Amino acid sequence: NKYLENMRMSICFNEAEFKHWLLPKKGVVYSYVVENEETGEITDFASFYSIPSTVMNNEKHSKIMACYGYYNVASEKTGWKTLMYNLLIQAKINGFDVFNMLDLMNNAEFLEDLKFGAGDGELHYYLYNWKIADIPKEKLGLVML
Repeated sequence: NKYLENMRMSICFNEAEFKHWLLPKKGVVYSYVVENEETGEITDFASFYSIPSTVMNNEKHSKIMACYGYYNVASEKTGWKTLMYNLLIQAKINGFDVFNMLDLMNNAEFLEDLKFGAGDGELHYYLYNWKIADIPKEKLGLVML
């Protein structure tokens, strides 16, 4: 929540919501932490969720295991690029073929360096009964499933 306070739009998780949405659930959500070995303090958090796709009319492949970057928080010590590089390794270890990432929050700090290719569209949120000004991508802290 402290990281998300810097965003112009974000969710504020209570403990039950955090557990529901972000604790690891095989086949659904994968979450990892970096712990300071000296103090035992959690310094970084990284997560992604799974959305596999069926491949039709292909004799060799029946599905593509795709995942999407979710909520991530990097400390200055670890840094965004290192944290996300390690998350990509975890996705591969867990059998994912494709890792997708939105270009919001601090994601611009690593997308190019880690060879993410730009997609063919842009994500647009429509919030019913809300009137808000446009929000720059780096200040949007809301990932919707």
